[in-house]
This record gives sequence, C-alpha cells and structure tokens, in this order.
Amino acid sequence: FVAWRRSGYDRGQGLLELLRLAIVGIAAVLLNQPEWIEERRSTEKPVVAVLCDASRSMDTRDVAAADGSGGPRTRRAAIAALATEDFWRPLDDRFRVEIIPFSAAPPATASDYATALEDARRRLDGLRCVVLAGDGDWNAGGPPAAAAQPLRFAQVPVIAVPVGAETM
Repeated sequence: FVAWRRSGYDRGQGLLELLRLAIVGIAAVLLNQPEWIEERRSTEKPVVAVLCDASRSMDTRDVAAADGSGGPRTRRAAIAALATEDFWRPLDDRFRVEIIPFSAAPPATASDYATALEDARRRLDGLRCVVLAGDGDWNAGGPPAAAAQPLRFAQVPVIAVPVGAETM
C-alpha cells in the first residue's frame, strides 16, 4: 500500500502491487501444506496367508520331537498344527486367515515357493502377512527371494517357518 501511495496511486503500480500480494498469498498457502485427508475404513478384514508346503519332500522323517520322546516325525506332521484353523482362531476377530497348501504342478514332487508367493500376492486382496511353512527346499520355479521382493515393497512381511534337519 505504501509503494502504491508513493506512486501517486498509479493504476499500473497498483496492479503490480496487487500481483505481488497475490503471489505472496499463494506461496503462504502452498508452504502451509494444504491437503485434503480422507480416511476410509475397509469393510473387509485384512488377510493373513498361511502357505504350507505340500510336496513329497515334506514326508521326510527328520524332525525330532520337542519333548525328546519317540523317533523322528515327518516335516508334514511338524507343520500340521499351522495348517489348521484352530491354530489361527485367536486372529479371527481382526484378520481373515487363508490356509493354502502348495507344491509344483502335478505330480506334487517339487516345491515351488516362488509361484505360491506370487499367487498369494495377486489373488488375495488386503494381504497383510504371509506365513511360509516348509522345508525350504525349493526345486521348481524361480527363486523365492525374487517373488518375495514385491511383497516387501508392499510392506507385507513374509515369515518363514522352517522345518526339518539342516543336514542330511
């Protein structure tokens, strides 16, 4: 206003000062970080995928009993509790648990961890966690680490539950 008064209330100077004032006002609004925030609550529960290896390698008897009694049991028997809905019942009020057995294409002689991870990511909307139970011996498909990478980028943790002896 002072600069406009000094110019003798020149119309051009007044428009220039008005433009300057508008630019400063817009900059102040933009630097104040105006944003429109909408919070939408999902009507569906988030999903926890439990992927259980169903290949023939899971029939290997090399898992020692936790209490030390009896002989070794199969890898399939060691993860049998994870493959039941009763085990995951405490999560029922907050999550939908999908138990998915996997192996390579029939006959189920090979373990294809990569395809199982990719299928879970593509098929399950609202995926929040993947529990991968198996012996870790993948012998079909691509590397599981490459299939887990998109899950990592989506901030979906992959929790591995290994079973079986580390040595033959």
